[in-house]
Amino acid sequence: MRRLFDRMAIDLQLVGYSECTRRNYLMHAKRFARHYQRSPEQLDRNHIREFLFHLIENLNVSRGTVRQVRAALRFLYGVTLARPQEIDWLPPARHQKALPVVLSGTEVAALFAAVRHTMYRCILMVMYSGGLRITEAFPGRTRLRHACPQTVRKVFRLALTDAGIQKDVTPHVLRHCFATHLLELGYDVTLVQALLGHRNLRSTMCYAHVTASRVPRDASPLDRLGTTQAAVLG
Repeated sequence: MRRLFDRMAIDLQLVGYSECTRRNYLMHAKRFARHYQRSPEQLDRNHIREFLFHLIENLNVSRGTVRQVRAALRFLYGVTLARPQEIDWLPPARHQKALPVVLSGTEVAALFAAVRHTMYRCILMVMYSGGLRITEAFPGRTRLRHACPQTVRKVFRLALTDAGIQKDVTPHVLRHCFATHLLELGYDVTLVQALLGHRNLRSTMCYAHVTASRVPRDASPLDRLGTTQAAVLG
């Protein structure tokens, strides 16, 4: 089975997926194999159907996670195993039009308070204060001169538990919180679009750009936590 996943890792790299996507696809493929305690080479479309149903019905995972699992299995069977017939039956996933799950201002503050290590608390606060992705925040002391994203994810999960937050979220939720909280604080949606670096935001139906001169100095929602202005964040 290990050789199969080694082949999948090579295929993912040949196609040009990012390191993060490669890691996630391999994780989901291995999770699928562990569920049945068998190699995916011995499994078929019925096992795929049952596994996806199990994730949705029994584990109640998020729609985003299910979409990623579907994509991982589609790659595994369509590319690495060259058995697209096992996955072609699966209809395209419907995209959820609702906003992603976000944390309230109170939950964000509790999350930060639950992170004991100063460096990782700073990384998470930087992600929230600037709407950054995990790979964009905060250099560390490792040989690569950056903190390990996987360690940040682990610290984040532990902080969620310690803070009593039961929402199914990853560190990327801090980017969503950044955008959502700025909108709730009354900032113009085109400003938020520019701060996030998006070419367009279909959810806001807006396609405008703003200049740096319009960005206020206190544009970060981090500065509002604990103030009366943060009451709108929950």
